[in-house]
Amino acid sequence: MAKCKDEVLGSVRKILTFESDPLFTLNTEMLEEKRNAWRKRYSDSASQYGFGNTYNDELTVMSTVQAYFEVASKVSGIVLIRYLSLLFTALH
Repeated sequence: MAKCKDEVLGSVRKILTFESDPLFTLNTEMLEEKRNAWRKRYSDSASQYGFGNTYNDELTVMSTVQAYFEVASKVSGIVLIRYLSLLFTALH
């Protein structure tokens, strides 16, 4: 178990060395716009089902995650290929 833990921690450390460039969050305007749109959509749905403001924190997390991946998918293929190449190199 200790050997497995050491291998995983080593791989994570290698991957984290590639995380100095924020690849997907540079477009903060689009991220905020998408987050607000998803927040409204989720809030409207929650209201329709009678939940009101019961799950505000959960809806905020869902909106942020959905917006992040929507904006992240807009990154150019070249940057994404470079990132995946570095990631696979670090894992092997």
